[in-house]
Amino acid sequence: MPLVLVRTPTYRGSEPLQRAIQCLRAQSHGEWICEVRDDCPDGSARSVLEELRDPRVRYVHNQPQKFGVQNLDDCFRLENAFHADYFFMLEDDNQVRPEFGAP
Repeated sequence: MPLVLVRTPTYRGSEPLQRAIQCLRAQSHGEWICEVRDDCPDGSARSVLEELRDPRVRYVHNQPQKFGVQNLDDCFRLENAFHADYFFMLEDDNQVRPEFGAP
């Protein structure tokens, strides 16, 4: 099964972030990993992800803060530490249909 890497930028997005991650969890293709790139100085997304307890979701706390444009740019970097076959970005205030991540 091919691995899909999803990068999700966020800033103080508890409810929208939770909804976006739930969309990933509902994917028909279950081989994915998500990097949530939190730009909030106090790391507000960490508690959202701890509640979800999904090992496929990885937390990255931007320190120092990168602000909107740099955080988005980092989501498009070529580094692929997970050796994923595919990639897409899912902003914290967006959703995807269940079959979207299927290669």
